[in-house]
Amino acid sequence: MTAPSELSFPTTIGEPSIFAIRVALDEHYNGEWLFGKIGYVIGGEFVGDYDLGTSLRDVLLQMTLILSDANRRKTIRFEGLSKETIFNDVWTTLFGDTNTGLEKIAQDECWVKHNITIPVDVFDNVKVFQFDEQFSSRIIWREMPETNDAAIREFRIPIGVTETVFKQLFEILNELLLKEEIKRGQIK
Repeated sequence: MTAPSELSFPTTIGEPSIFAIRVALDEHYNGEWLFGKIGYVIGGEFVGDYDLGTSLRDVLLQMTLILSDANRRKTIRFEGLSKETIFNDVWTTLFGDTNTGLEKIAQDECWVKHNITIPVDVFDNVKVFQFDEQFSSRIIWREMPETNDAAIREFRIPIGVTETVFKQLFEILNELLLKEEIKRGQIK
């Protein structure tokens, strides 16, 4: 891995043909706000509104749930089901406004662990979920809102890839934020 201090922006963390995160720091990034751009690349397909931009500091802070669920994204009930069934059950139960009858099961099995969408504005129009199986991880996503007839997409990747990419992104952004806080005298 490239040390964060040696990075140039924009940069891609991971392998775009599998799973990667593209990140750029704006020229005028406003110190600790770390304004920049971010998006996922899943199987070579760009996911998210990269050009919208966001605070990469907010990305850093919002990634903690995704990181805390690393290596825990296996739920037996989803194995062998279609991507449409999985996405619709999980999305509707976690984010929908209708009663699916699955809420208790979702809570008991902690379905929220499958959500790998960083909750920042560049990902407002997409939901991305990960489901680990015995030999691979299924990444299932859809552009939102659901009324736009966007297809539910799926790409299989080796287990552990997203965890590695998210961890590297976290380390890069954490180091950038730390440098900004040191510059401003907030940390010595």
